[in-house]
Amino acid sequence: MTVIDVNTGKFVGKDNLEKTITATNCEAATEIALQLRLRDIGGIVIIDFIDMEKESNRQLVLQTLKNAMHDDHTRSHVFGFTRLGLVELTRKKTGRSIGDTLKVTCPCCEGEGKVLAPHTVFNKLRKQALQILKSSNIRRMYIEVHPDVKAAMESLCKKNGTLFPEVENVSFFVRANENMHPEKYTVRPLPDKKVAEAKRLCTVLH
Repeated sequence: MTVIDVNTGKFVGKDNLEKTITATNCEAATEIALQLRLRDIGGIVIIDFIDMEKESNRQLVLQTLKNAMHDDHTRSHVFGFTRLGLVELTRKKTGRSIGDTLKVTCPCCEGEGKVLAPHTVFNKLRKQALQILKSSNIRRMYIEVHPDVKAAMESLCKKNGTLFPEVENVSFFVRANENMHPEKYTVRPLPDKKVAEAKRLCTVLH
């Protein structure tokens, strides 16, 4: 549902306030019809026009809105004023909204609005690391993760005294990469020739 509020701002006219309000409402009615088409806004639309004392003026504003909506090729229906002085209308949505046109799906959450929690990413990483360790005699592993995941790993290691209780005498060289996707990670054996560089860039966990 879309709600539109109409007001005059600081302009209240010089002579007849009712006349100024009616003119403002009529101008707003024409603009509202235009914006509904441009933005392809569908569904229920509630318009709060400025209060008018005369019934004839309310009917003038209502007719102005209906005339403006008549140019809309999308099916719509304008209802009269409610007891609260609101105008209701419905408009069928047939195309993409302006928001859908200007925005794309988030590459991180794929439109869900959420990404995996750091500890969940670590659990996935942990399974992959254990598979590598079980199939080889590797004693050093290089792990690259998002900073939040690295912080979760350090907290877990501090709490339990070890990062992987299932294995012994294995060093994990963990590097934080702030440019990495929060759910992505790298796990691979660390060759001897890379140890010196890893010690400089990584935090060693056991």
